[in-house]
Amino acid sequence: MQLSEDRYSPICLEAAVWVDVLIRHGLLHAAVQFPTGHWLIARHAGDPGRAVNTPAEVLALVAAVQRRVRSSAGRTR
Repeated sequence: MQLSEDRYSPICLEAAVWVDVLIRHGLLHAAVQFPTGHWLIARHAGDPGRAVNTPAEVLALVAAVQRRVRSSAGRTR
């Protein structure tokens, strides 16, 4: 197993911060980043999790969650 040299790159750190924000706000249940740079992300309790391979995929997942929240907020106004 090779450690990812990019783990502390700006995009990796941005992905980690966004995941933390979504977890704090209850929009994701849990996320674990492995030393290889891969992630395991669970949207809900009991969810076995989804493997995410790159920080760009993590940010795409974050964007999808944000779109879902925004579209839900628009329906309740």
